[in-house]
Amino acid sequence: MSRKLKVFIVEKNKTDAMYLKLSLQKVKQASLTFFSQPENVLEHLAERPDIVICDSIWEENDNLDFIKKIRRISTRTRFIIHASKHNINLIQSFQQAGIYKFIVKTEESYLPLKESLEELAILIPVQEELRRKDA
Repeated sequence: MSRKLKVFIVEKNKTDAMYLKLSLQKVKQASLTFFSQPENVLEHLAERPDIVICDSIWEENDNLDFIKKIRRISTRTRFIIHASKHNINLIQSFQQAGIYKFIVKTEESYLPLKESLEELAILIPVQEELRRKDA
């Protein structure tokens, strides 16, 4: 049996955080930790999260700096951006930073977010096994 994936979720909005928790707690392969501020995530990077789910409510450069800071410590962390604020340039900059997925936040977006987490719950253990075999 594979280990539970460590998932950090950054969501300032308490209502959205509640919806995220209700939706994502159904993914049994994931251990969820919620943060209301990105700075709090940075304080817990020693835990090396497998996945970080966050909104893009900060300035674009702040988001990209946040991703880069995490990547310096935990190079294998995957990012899912779940954001109400979006434009093509923002999405492109996130894609260039190597995020796994950008999901536009709507009332219907919690299912695709859950499905993305389930995809990663399959993909990450397979990639880890392949790396072990190559080592």
